Amino acid sequence: MQTFKCKICGGSLTVASKSRVAVCDYCGSKQILPLFSDESAQLLYDRGNSYLRQNEYDKAETIFNQLLALCPEDPEIYWDLVLCKYGVTFVQDPKTGKYIPTCNRTYYESILNDKNYQKVLQYADDEQTAYYRKTAETINNIQKGILAVSKKEKPFDIFISYKETDSKGNRTKDSIAAQKLYEKLTESGYKVFFSRITLEDKIGTEYEPYIYAALYSSKVMLTVCSSKENIESPWVRNEWSRFLTLRQNDASKTLIPLYFDMPKTELSEEFSLLSAYDMKVDGFEQELLRGIKKLIPLPIMKAKRRKQIAKITGITASVFCIAIIAVTAIFLPGYLEEKQHAEDYAKAIEMFENADYEGASKIFTELSDYKDSVEMVKNCAIQPEYDKAIQLVYDSKYAEATWAFEALGDYKDSKEQKQIAETKWRESLATPAVACYSGSSGYGSYYVSSNGSVESFSNDIGSLHTDFKIGEHGKAVSVGHVSGKLNVLYEDGTLCLENSSSSSAKNIIQITSGAYCFALQKNGAVLSSEKIGGAEFDNEDIIWSKPISDWNNIVKLSYFVDSSAIFGFGGFCLIGIQSDGSLEWAILDSSHKSTSEKASEYLSSLENIKDISVVIYSGEETSVDCIGISALDINNTLYIWSEANTGKEDPYSSLKILNKTYEETYKNIDILDFSIKINNNYDTNSNVWEYTIGLYVIDSDKTLRMFNNEKATYADVVYIVDNVAGDLFSITQSGNIIQAEKSTECKTKVHDVWLEGK
Repeated sequence: MQTFKCKICGGSLTVASKSRVAVCDYCGSKQILPLFSDESAQLLYDRGNSYLRQNEYDKAETIFNQLLALCPEDPEIYWDLVLCKYGVTFVQDPKTGKYIPTCNRTYYESILNDKNYQKVLQYADDEQTAYYRKTAETINNIQKGILAVSKKEKPFDIFISYKETDSKGNRTKDSIAAQKLYEKLTESGYKVFFSRITLEDKIGTEYEPYIYAALYSSKVMLTVCSSKENIESPWVRNEWSRFLTLRQNDASKTLIPLYFDMPKTELSEEFSLLSAYDMKVDGFEQELLRGIKKLIPLPIMKAKRRKQIAKITGITASVFCIAIIAVTAIFLPGYLEEKQHAEDYAKAIEMFENADYEGASKIFTELSDYKDSVEMVKNCAIQPEYDKAIQLVYDSKYAEATWAFEALGDYKDSKEQKQIAETKWRESLATPAVACYSGSSGYGSYYVSSNGSVESFSNDIGSLHTDFKIGEHGKAVSVGHVSGKLNVLYEDGTLCLENSSSSSAKNIIQITSGAYCFALQKNGAVLSSEKIGGAEFDNEDIIWSKPISDWNNIVKLSYFVDSSAIFGFGGFCLIGIQSDGSLEWAILDSSHKSTSEKASEYLSSLENIKDISVVIYSGEETSVDCIGISALDINNTLYIWSEANTGKEDPYSSLKILNKTYEETYKNIDILDFSIKINNNYDTNSNVWEYTIGLYVIDSDKTLRMFNNEKATYADVVYIVDNVAGDLFSITQSGNIIQAEKSTECKTKVHDVWLEGK
């Protein structure tokens, strides 16, 4: 009597010495045993089958070839080589409980013509041959199905792997969580494989072609689990292990483990080097979507149009059926003509839905006045622009999307889409906290609360904020100050000044703060300081690309005002980022014009910029000049440049300033946000002040730190309020405001676009 391991479940098989056919007592599967009786060969055979169950087919093939040298006429060894070639693993069907084959490898050559399978039939007896033929036919049908489905099925973007039912047949909480995720991703425009819905009309034997096609085409797999048992269940393990196998030959594929109600340490060992997400953490969905958008360029959204077209098609079909019944008996020629028009119209609608606007337009034109064909011709001309506008939203290009939808006028829901894009644009540039100085009242800080009101920090300088209430303009989005007075930007784009009876401006997207302040308008232009209650500056003192009044297509402002500006004076640097990544700038630095010129020279060398942070500080003739510029381009290349210089000794301390220039470039940077500051340090040994670059970044793991410094400054940070009167404000995922690297008890609203737009 020999004891073997079941190649399907790993259980023990006990077989009489004269019999070569066994049925597993554990899984009930029928299988053929090899001919050898040597114990060492038996152990080697079991090891090969273990590799088969783990989808390590190359290792299994090596072992079976070794055994073939010992038993060159053993049909079972040849059969095992066949299973290795086609990557066959047997998995329990969750509906029937029976074990069915799945294929990890696909070949155009039929298994029935495989040379090793021919050897199986050559050496097998009649009973064994019947078993092998039946299983081979099943595998052959799976292979043909895979090829057929792969040809006709549209590729999937994302595959969600999870355990559907528990041991009692009840739906798992994993399934419920996976479905919510499926709905969110589908709503966002992705084609998602979710077996509960994708395979709902299939039986177990039909699963494999669809599963394989989905595994093969999907760029991302999400595994959802709430326990180690669920992630290690046979069917789930089969899916993600096959995906990892495919990933070995396709580096673009990414597996992302998702877990909840369990520690991360209980995830499968194969996930140890992968970035996993806790689904119960605040902001999980936004963070996941942000990561997926980096991996898969979001397709043009057609969900709304599909619903519209489905409705049109349904109505057309209904009307057509009624028409057929009414006219068939009377006017056959008219019926045939109507039938042809209806078929052509339905074809044109389908082409329109699939974005073949040129082809659809041609058919609609030929249909002339049939139904709404004339209107559809117009739609074919406009719809591509609508698609582009939708794409801009999902690419987080909110300014460009706002302008694109505005140009579309009344087409479909363009007005509603424009409002959505504009809101996202305004929120992406929100200023939820500001430092302010108000004459004898002193220095204080204000913030936008989580409910949209304006409140003060503990160092309140009075009741300035009491004028700002949630009302006709909605909630506050940004708070700033101009010449010692607060200003607030509301949801509808209205900018209001403290103690002002009338609104100062409308259609505003972004505001800055200081004696000299600015506002970005919805049309891409910029309002200068004197237009919104600030001090009027002398244009002759400014180094600029061109006058601010001539700026256009601006999507974002970056603004620095030195700390003295909170007292109502001091210089500034205003940079406008245009939609094409080029820059406009205006630098006011009356103390040292040469400093402005150096900054301007460096700015002129930058292109394709999507974000920038600048500091420029100049003292008296005997003091230090400091410039710091950090910019991120569309390719995620980070540029850092700074310079500190002095002319004479400091008359008050007789200290000398260390001259220092720093320039560096970093490619493929993955950061959420950044802000540059000038740091100074006094060296008592050399009696020298050293001025250096200080770049604060939020890493992709939402940790605030100095750039290239492993020491974390603060965790769970998602947004930086750039250069507010010399103070650095940052916001955590939970809404806490951090001022000068210290958390406050103040809470503000966390906008989704702070993550989506990165």
